[in-house]
Amino acid sequence: MWGLPYYGHVGIMMYRKDWFEEKGITVPVNTDELMAAAEKFTDKANNKFGIAMRAIKGEDNPIISTSWTWVHGGEWLDEDMKPGVTSPEFIQGAKWFSDILKNYGPPDVSRYSWLEVQNAFVTGTTGVIFDASDFIGRIEDPNLSQIVGKIGYALAPAGPFGPVSERYASHLFTAGMGINADSKNIEAAWLFLQWMTSKDVQMRTMIEGGNTGITSVSAMASEEFSKTYPGVPVILEALKLANPDYMPHIAEYPELCEAIGTQISRTVTGEASVEDAMKIAYDDMYKVLEQAGYYQ
Repeated sequence: MWGLPYYGHVGIMMYRKDWFEEKGITVPVNTDELMAAAEKFTDKANNKFGIAMRAIKGEDNPIISTSWTWVHGGEWLDEDMKPGVTSPEFIQGAKWFSDILKNYGPPDVSRYSWLEVQNAFVTGTTGVIFDASDFIGRIEDPNLSQIVGKIGYALAPAGPFGPVSERYASHLFTAGMGINADSKNIEAAWLFLQWMTSKDVQMRTMIEGGNTGITSVSAMASEEFSKTYPGVPVILEALKLANPDYMPHIAEYPELCEAIGTQISRTVTGEASVEDAMKIAYDDMYKVLEQAGYYQ
């Protein structure tokens, strides 16, 4: 254990219930249905778009985009630690992600981080988003959101590689705190960590601060959490399904993330084909891993 998690989130689908009702369609349970729903919701002349997800260059993008390459069977790295981004499965997933955003996302979606995704949703221009469960406290805040009471929550749709129980669009992230080995106040630091991650403090941040990114299991399972926010059962189910290892836990992760995120963003702008972009990502990732000594 490197540290104690005090904040975290998992990927879930958030959608406009009223849009689905108006169109007479059901909530998507697979990627084909999500593509079809996004098409039906898109009315560019009236500034209505089917879906928004993070597609900006850098870390924000792969957190989301490789959730979808994962459900198509793609892997960041193969069993020999070689980049897996040119595999047919990864290419298929990256193409799905690129296509749905190019065709049915806002025109500037290639510049979207989590904040732009959230804003597109709460201002009423977008029908579906797939992003972090910690959005709930903000998108359900009437001071921040124009769509309170119109939001539904669901698990991410299944991809073609398998059911969600095997390949859930994970997007599982946490932020943690640890104690420096050279600390002169180890006991005090340990007491602080226990306090910061305790159920009581987590409950306070949830109730008083609108924080749905709590990490205390007992706090998440509490009746207060479910009563305060909608979507909690979806969060709890997604946490059971999410795979924390769909991204590699290696020191070179930031460089690999940058390579993938830069190239996938280029496909969303139409600057490059998925195949060409992933070849560049492969080369950039290979250089990083080679220099790190993985291929000696």
